[in-house]
Amino acid sequence: MPYRVHLRNRAAPQPIEIAGVLIETRIVPELPPLETVETLEDANGVMRRLMAEGTPAGDVYAVGWDTPTVEQLDA
Repeated sequence: MPYRVHLRNRAAPQPIEIAGVLIETRIVPELPPLETVETLEDANGVMRRLMAEGTPAGDVYAVGWDTPTVEQLDA
């Protein structure tokens, strides 16, 4: 499963319209990922590069998980 590298979204929560009524929420729309990579090591590399370029460490994160290998399943 690929990893998606994101920047922290600082947008304000958006109201949702249901049956013509705006309802206040805490839902923030998801931003598209900066990059999509195949492994956790690649995601760590992208995050390290972004931090080296000046992105604060608390503003970058990755979402995803590795596909298990046979060795991991046997352990």
